[in-house]
Formats: sequence, structure tokens, C-alpha cells
Amino acid sequence: PGAMTDQGVHRLATAMLLQAVQDCMSVSNGRRNGALRWINGKDQGGFSFPFVCRVVNRDPDEVRRFCLRKATQRHVPAPLFQALFESPSFQSSAMA
Repeated sequence: PGAMTDQGVHRLATAMLLQAVQDCMSVSNGRRNGALRWINGKDQGGFSFPFVCRVVNRDPDEVRRFCLRKATQRHVPAPLFQALFESPSFQSSAMA
């Protein structure tokens, strides 16, 4: 009871990455800076950026570059899930 399942961890990790992308594009400096600190952080522990990327089978460096690009663009892409998880660079890295 109360234990998080693999599916629950995956869903949480996916939500965390999508929120980070949204926050990177935020007009709020606090939200954007908080997301960028998490993305660029050195922590490797549970629910760190690298851990979350590995849970959803994504390369942390690829996701980091994606987020940093979005931080400079600051516009909302077509559905975030599609932009993050279906982009050609992520599809090729997921197949590697």
C-alpha cells in the first residue's frame, strides 16, 4: 500500500519533464530559472534530471539541449508531449 509502481514512476517522470519544458518557456523568471537549475544540476539521485530522463528512456544531454533551446525560444510548441517525445533527435536516440 502506498508503494509507487514502475508505471507510477514513469508517469511522474514524464510529468516532471513536460513541466520542466513548460517552465523553461515561462515568462516567469522564477519558473524558468528553477527549471534550468534542475536541468543543469549535478545531482544524480532519485528524481534528479538525469534519473528522470533515464526512467523515460531519454538521453539527458539530448533533453537538456532541447530544453535550453525552448528556454531561448519562449513559445509554446505544438503539444509538448509530441515536441519532446516524438522529435526526430529523440526518436533516433531512443532506438540506439
